[in-house]
Amino acid sequence: MRILIIEDDIEQCAILKFRLEKEGFFTDICNDGEDADYFLKNNSYDIILLDRMLPHRDGISILNDIRKYGITTPVIMVTALGEINDRISGLDNGADDYIVKPYDFQELMAHIRCRLRRPS
Repeated sequence: MRILIIEDDIEQCAILKFRLEKEGFFTDICNDGEDADYFLKNNSYDIILLDRMLPHRDGISILNDIRKYGITTPVIMVTALGEINDRISGLDNGADDYIVKPYDFQELMAHIRCRLRRPS
């Protein structure tokens, strides 16, 4: 199973990558919105973890492109923006799930397992 992590916090990415790979996932990381395009167009993923606040492009515009490209991969927004309007906006723009930072890794794993149980 492959996961793309789109997150600008490099330290958080390294920790998340390490923990996900301990759980048996293969992970790719990109730290800004421009790099996300490259990864999305050139690879296939089972889950995408997407932050909202990124350099060069925000997570919502990336999410809109993901759906515009016809990519149906489940997207879990993982972000510090947790107001009700932020969550509604993320979900209405095509996210399959929304987790507010800080979060517990085991909770993230439960959300990932939940998304992977759904048929593609």
